Amino acid sequence: ALRFAQLPKVDALQYYAPIETTEIYDDKKRLMMKLFGEENRRVIALNQVPDKVQRAIISAEDSRFFEHKGIDWWGMARAFKQNFERKAAIQGGSSITQQIVKNTFLTPERTPQRKLAEAWLAVEVEKTFSKYQILELYLNQIYWGHNAYGIEAAAMTYFGKPAAKLNISEGAMLAGILTGPEIYSPYRNRKGAEHRMR
Repeated sequence: ALRFAQLPKVDALQYYAPIETTEIYDDKKRLMMKLFGEENRRVIALNQVPDKVQRAIISAEDSRFFEHKGIDWWGMARAFKQNFERKAAIQGGSSITQQIVKNTFLTPERTPQRKLAEAWLAVEVEKTFSKYQILELYLNQIYWGHNAYGIEAAAMTYFGKPAAKLNISEGAMLAGILTGPEIYSPYRNRKGAEHRMR
C-alpha cells in the first residue's frame, strides 16, 4: 500500500548535487585528463543552453511542459493508447517533472503504486520549484548515452563543443537521442539519429 507520508520531501531537490566529472588541467590551463565513473557530467546553468535547443528538447520530451502542473494527462493518455494498440510499452508518457522524480527519488520498478507515487511527487515538485528550475535540473540529470549525463557532457560527446554553442540541428539531434540513447546514438545508428532529428 502506498503511504504518502512516507514519500520523500521534494524540497530536498534544492540540495541535489549530481556527480560531476573531475577535470585535471596543466599549468597552462590545458585539459589533461577527465576522471569519472559511470556518470560523465558537468552541471551548467539553464542560461548556458540556447533557447532553441531547450525548445527542441521540450518538444521531444514533454511538449506541454509549460502548460501542465507536473502531469501531462493528455500525454499519458496518448502513450496508454499507443501502448495498448501495439500491445507493448512503446511510449512512456511521463512529463519532464515525472522523469526527474523517477530518477531522483524512486526505484525503476513498474508498478501502479510507483506510478502513483511518481505523479504525486511530480505535482509537489511543481508546487515547490519553477519550470525553469525543473528544466535546468532535468537537462543536467538526463542520460544521453555513451556515459554522457547532462546536456554539457552530451554536447561534448556528440559534437565536441559546449552546450552554449549548439545550433538548432544539433539540439534537435540531442532531443531525438533521448527517446533511446542506445538506439539513436549517431555513433551506432546514424540514419536513425538523423531521422529522429528531422
